[in-house]
Amino acid sequence: MRRRSAAIQRKGKYSREEVANAAVELRETTGEPTALAFAFVTSDYVPHLEEFSEIVRVDGHVIELVGATGAGVTGGGEENEEGGGFALLALGAEPGVFDVRTFDQARLEESTEPAFWQKLCGIKNPGAWIALTNPFRFDTESWLAEWNSAWPDVQCVGGLAAGQNDGEGVAVFHNGGLFDAVLISVRGLRVMSIVSQGCRPIGEPLT
Repeated sequence: MRRRSAAIQRKGKYSREEVANAAVELRETTGEPTALAFAFVTSDYVPHLEEFSEIVRVDGHVIELVGATGAGVTGGGEENEEGGGFALLALGAEPGVFDVRTFDQARLEESTEPAFWQKLCGIKNPGAWIALTNPFRFDTESWLAEWNSAWPDVQCVGGLAAGQNDGEGVAVFHNGGLFDAVLISVRGLRVMSIVSQGCRPIGEPLT
């Protein structure tokens, strides 16, 4: 039987009970443990990320939880840019399809060549990469140039964490821990990229 994916969204300030209810709904919708789930939260959730992640993983039966902050939350056909909230996306895939790696700016400053990243990751033949980075703490542009040289034929998609313009309340996280960058290798699934709000890109890139 094919595994099911699920998307859950909640509005409002952080509430342990609300997160637990959402996690249970996620578990009941998927019907089995989730290998990887994404969580996107507003900045006011940052002080609670450790507890938030534990609840989602335990009550939602999520093995790996990765996520980032945003200025708003989009889900269920609705875009919410006012007030707090969070959205969860559980991917219906078998364990072993995803491998998560975390980095900080210090690692980037240590790198001298593309082979540095290959050795550090220890992952051979990834089908695709999904990246979440904190642009206020991580030189994403420099890192991406090196990363694409390390895996020239492997697509890398993802996004930048957002929040306040001064960088406060901006975070990227994995299982409750804060990092400058989180990378997920994908094997056995086809990754198709689209832009925000689910729109497919058209025309020439506009910088």
